[in-house]
Amino acid sequence: MKTGHYRCKFHAGMSTGPTSILGQLNSLKNLPQYKNKTDEYILNAIRKNRKYYREA
Repeated sequence: MKTGHYRCKFHAGMSTGPTSILGQLNSLKNLPQYKNKTDEYILNAIRKNRKYYREA
């Protein structure tokens, strides 16, 4: 989209991003700062910043 915001393909609402721990792990693996990090390191980062993520 022109504005850079993404909408859900099912009901055209705004995307909330990954909600499960595994979904968050997979999405963070693709970021440059987590490319060479282990899964355990990324999971610790998720747990440390859990207040910013939805409970799954």
